[in-house]
Amino acid sequence: MIDWKQRKLAGYPLITCTMFAVLQRLLDAKQAGNPWLALGDVHGATLNALQRKDWVVHSRGLDGVRYKITGRGEKVHRVYSYPINDRRHFDGLCPNCRQRPKHTYSTGRKAGYCQECDREITRKQNRRSRQHNGKDRLCPTCKRHPRYVTKSGYVRSYCRQCRHERDRKERKRAQERLWARLESGEVLLCYGCHEQPRHITANTIQDYCRDCQLEKQRTSHRRRRRKQRKLST
Repeated sequence: MIDWKQRKLAGYPLITCTMFAVLQRLLDAKQAGNPWLALGDVHGATLNALQRKDWVVHSRGLDGVRYKITGRGEKVHRVYSYPINDRRHFDGLCPNCRQRPKHTYSTGRKAGYCQECDREITRKQNRRSRQHNGKDRLCPTCKRHPRYVTKSGYVRSYCRQCRHERDRKERKRAQERLWARLESGEVLLCYGCHEQPRHITANTIQDYCRDCQLEKQRTSHRRRRRKQRKLST
């Protein structure tokens, strides 16, 4: 039961009760296995507004124009389905996705979100923390050099020297895994054409076949020459 004429939540565009009712009809049709629905009884202005907001898409066929709700429209419908004065949820569902139940830790304490959303929120918090904190802290590996800071201000976990050493070791381990796959009889295809086997040198299995590798080198040389010409002019 819709008890409002129009609503506007923070971070979401305004929606009218008529638009919400159309989204509800399309969502019900999709759940019933018939996502494309004819909406001849809906005013054209409402349908145009829904399509401008990318909540609905249309398709023309022999039987006329039919409409389907988009993923963005489903999200807006889910958000505006909550009661106006209700900002808390007591049904045990995650307040972020409103689909999965809240996660329970091994200690028995219930988290505020489901496991997937909780992990995503933690990753974002850690990412923001790395971007702004620890600029003056020493590298945890060598404990001699400061952590590497990119041009954008992102603080890496290690100094430049330790990062290069870790990357070198990881490349060596990756090569060992590739050699093991090759010795087992697997054919490693080129990342570019996905048809020819990768080019193999004395100690390294390349990512591309010989032809694609040469083409990438020529493209890189052309790009470098264009950049030099721009700088010279």
